[in-house]
Amino acid sequence: MSVYFGWITVAAVVNVASAVHIMENSAEIPVTGAMGWVIVLMCISGVIAYAVAAKYGDAAYPAVTGWALSASAVRHAGTLQPIAVTGVVLAVALSVFIVRIVATGQGRLRKSGS
Repeated sequence: MSVYFGWITVAAVVNVASAVHIMENSAEIPVTGAMGWVIVLMCISGVIAYAVAAKYGDAAYPAVTGWALSASAVRHAGTLQPIAVTGVVLAVALSVFIVRIVATGQGRLRKSGS
């Protein structure tokens, strides 16, 4: 269930970023600083992933977000460096948090009463 919820969250953020991109390219609706908005949306997705993982001790949910941020970083590595760097930083931060959840046994799969 966590992976599914993670994908829904990632898809929602991507849809908003796509809408910003379309508005930027539209002569009717000028949007300034679209790259900044994309970076803000990436950070919001990282914060959501962290919050869900912290609250529920769930490593799968932030793993989906980390994967999506990594894919975005690879996709934009040669063209949009700020987006690529943001993706790498957030993916690494989420990966460290995932390792912490798993290593400390804070995950949902621990035995009751432990």
